[in-house]
Amino acid sequence: MRYQHHPIPSTIECIALPALPPTIHLLNEEGELKTIEEVVEDTIRFHIEHHDGCLSSSSRSLGISRSTLYRKIYASMKRSRAPQIYIG
Repeated sequence: MRYQHHPIPSTIECIALPALPPTIHLLNEEGELKTIEEVVEDTIRFHIEHHDGCLSSSSRSLGISRSTLYRKIYASMKRSRAPQIYIG
């Protein structure tokens, strides 16, 4: 998705800006920095949701192989003892 460049108006006025893309937060609910594993899990979850559960497209957009994506999902599930990344 590409965002169009909006020229800066010569006078101060209200302008409609495009909606900001979804973000991945680096702070947890307590306001502490997330671990790198938590950020990776959030990133993987975002890509899977963005690609409507398609792991092939998700792995391609992440720049990793599908088998690496499966390993990361499995490791996340094993670490938390409950699935944190939902597929399907």
